[in-house]
Amino acid sequence: MSVILLQSTASSVTVYLELTGGGPATGLTFADVSVDLKKEGEGSWSAKALDGTNFTEVGGGTYQIGLTITDTDTLGTLYIRTSGASIKTTLTSAFIAESVPTSPSASLVIPTTAMFGYVVGADGASIAGAAVSARILASPSVGISAGEGYVQTEGLVTTTTDSSGFFTMELVTGAQVDFFIPSANYRRTFTVPSSSTNVFDLP
Repeated sequence: MSVILLQSTASSVTVYLELTGGGPATGLTFADVSVDLKKEGEGSWSAKALDGTNFTEVGGGTYQIGLTITDTDTLGTLYIRTSGASIKTTLTSAFIAESVPTSPSASLVIPTTAMFGYVVGADGASIAGAAVSARILASPSVGISAGEGYVQTEGLVTTTTDSSGFFTMELVTGAQVDFFIPSANYRRTFTVPSSSTNVFDLP
């Protein structure tokens, strides 16, 4: 996968170089290699001048190639070709972006709805400890919450009734669920509404 670099910013890429006969190429200097660049939309390669400051051995055949703001001034894919008399030609790519994406914030809030109900026996007595489950069948392909996108994975949400036969469970709003209470042989499918609702009152 390409590394993502910020447009018009000095940066570097890491390349693994291998000897033509096999094995890692160690101990190389900038005089042993040639580096060519090709930017998005350009049809030809251009040679990049190397010196002791922009070609550094990391170890085990791995090297860092320093890039200037001129190297990274074009949005899109930047191809880096490394070659030399004793090494195999290597092609590496980097994606030049206007801004580097960051991980979602820890404050991401997924909208959920409390679904509740009571489980009672044929005699009307409350059933305590009855298992209640909801399996996610489908969800909005992408939901939006606090400006963040997310997708919900498959999963099973379970709970049990309390001493009064009451249960409640938080489910992702808009998800389609297979809801079931095994001990009561009760099962149904519904889409989780946007407001808290008694499961048994759903149409």
